[in-house]
Amino acid sequence: MFDDSDPRKALTSMSKERHFSDPFCGPEVGNFSQEPPQQTEDGWQAWMIRCTNLVVRLVRLEGTATFARRVQMDEYMVFSTDAHVRFDIETAEGEVTDHPGNHLFVVPPGDSSVTVRGTGQVSFLYTTRSVDLVAQCANPEIPVNPNIPPFQQWPDPVGGFRLRAYDLDVPEQDGRFGRIFRCTTMMVNVLPRFTAPRDASKVSPHYHASFEQISLTLEGVTSQGVV
Repeated sequence: MFDDSDPRKALTSMSKERHFSDPFCGPEVGNFSQEPPQQTEDGWQAWMIRCTNLVVRLVRLEGTATFARRVQMDEYMVFSTDAHVRFDIETAEGEVTDHPGNHLFVVPPGDSSVTVRGTGQVSFLYTTRSVDLVAQCANPEIPVNPNIPPFQQWPDPVGGFRLRAYDLDVPEQDGRFGRIFRCTTMMVNVLPRFTAPRDASKVSPHYHASFEQISLTLEGVTSQGVV
């Protein structure tokens, strides 16, 4: 049953029933609470996993960590929902110093450095065009998914590439599904914290004909324990 209050019900792609017979690939799944990190340094650990077009790096922080990119070919995102994490970000197009967490940043192409301090979690999102990051993932080689078209970057941002910061403290509003941010390489929806299991009578079955979706759970409780 598709809940009438779900804004995705109005999507054109949901307006009629479709049947698919083409082959499909299973999901890439990582359980960071049960698997060893790909990177470990004093004060932090990082887990890395990839899909067809995206690399996720989740950092668990108890101290200070710096992540630098040299000649980065495209935009990437970094965010933390932990307000007490602090950010120092340097790029050729701008910088922020001692910036509070609970923000999402879009980092431009080129050279950049992101330093995070405090206790909490920080998520980095890159495209798989960064082959050096793909090589560091727990699953550097994955099956080709025939249903996902080749990656195509969106047009350059109005006013040019620059460091952007977005506050995640956005009040909930009827008819809006989360907090959506987009750059030239990806779109991210930071959903509000759920405090109870989802109502099984209000699920939202849908599909994406031209892109892939990645879900990242930062914390929670399952039947097996804490995530």
